[in-house]
Amino acid sequence: MRTFDAIVIGAGPAGSAASYLLAGAGMRVALVDKAAFPRDKLCGGLLSERTERVYKSIFGDGWQDLYEFKSSGAGFFYKARLLNEVSDYRKMYFTMRASFDHHLVNLAVGKGATLFEKTCASSLEPQSSTVRLQNGNALHGDFIVGADGALGRMAASLGLLIQKKNLAAGLEIEYPRQGSLADLARPEIHFGIIRWGYGWVFPKKDTITIGIAGLTNKNPGLANSFRAFLNQVCQEVPNIRWKGHPIPFCNFRMRAGEGNILLVGDAAGFVEPVTGEGIAFAMESGGHAARAILDAAAHGNPRSAERHYHHRCRKLARFMMQAERMRYLVFPAISEKLFTRALGRSKTVIHRYMDLAGGEMDYADYSRFLMKKLCRHLLPLR
Repeated sequence: MRTFDAIVIGAGPAGSAASYLLAGAGMRVALVDKAAFPRDKLCGGLLSERTERVYKSIFGDGWQDLYEFKSSGAGFFYKARLLNEVSDYRKMYFTMRASFDHHLVNLAVGKGATLFEKTCASSLEPQSSTVRLQNGNALHGDFIVGADGALGRMAASLGLLIQKKNLAAGLEIEYPRQGSLADLARPEIHFGIIRWGYGWVFPKKDTITIGIAGLTNKNPGLANSFRAFLNQVCQEVPNIRWKGHPIPFCNFRMRAGEGNILLVGDAAGFVEPVTGEGIAFAMESGGHAARAILDAAAHGNPRSAERHYHHRCRKLARFMMQAERMRYLVFPAISEKLFTRALGRSKTVIHRYMDLAGGEMDYADYSRFLMKKLCRHLLPLR
């Protein structure tokens, strides 16, 4: 049994952010991950201006080292048809998750966190604040942070099971820059190729990331949809290994933890279900968890951590609730046709959409704006 002040299970952006702040405050932190870094993960790799602000609020300098491609425009498609495009509006950055996550892990370790790689948590004993690892070791901590993803053991051990109706899945490949995609310089968002989801084509330095994500209960033929999308984008189905990963669309938890055990990132369901952004909210929730733990430790009451965390996450939870309602204006069949029609006729709709992704607008304002636009397009649908 090894003892730490805090144990963080999962070394993605949420776990690394929590570990960085806790170790930086002088706590003894164990950071545990089932992989060895650098490791790959399905993710479009888009970093918004919101992500940039959250990163700098936690880690400070070094943002320029995290991305390999930058764009200020985007193209929006419905099936194979270009609806509209904008340029020179908001900055969007693109990264490879292997290098991005490795960088954050190194920052946390540099602050003093102890990294345990290639082992995962096999069980959690809440009453004794003990995490048993798959390699047979056990860790005890005053505080435990679950950052082990949508289907991780930390949430399951607390009985906080994910709502399968809101579970999405993603499929993705890294395609070499060649053919019609050789000079792609702007991201593409594709609607109409999957139900309750979307597709993406994101430029990187040497590759193009092509992927789709949608609710699993709406898309039993997800693999077939991805093959069709690859044919559309690449004019072929490349002989490249696909990546797949569960995504908790709208599975955020109002009470993300219990006592001295907190859930962050995907484990807490903090993935925005319209734009699909998760990295910014992962780091933000990791930061909230760390600060809540420091609050609880300062009061000498570890069991109060969840209460402090809930208070700090109120704004984030409100945003997720707004996003959950907003998806009914975007993804149902009739709404999707109206939404994409509005996208095709108005660059303002795209600008506000990019404002939303960049954190310059909340969903309450965007919903009001979009409803006005959609009402103007309530014409017979083709």
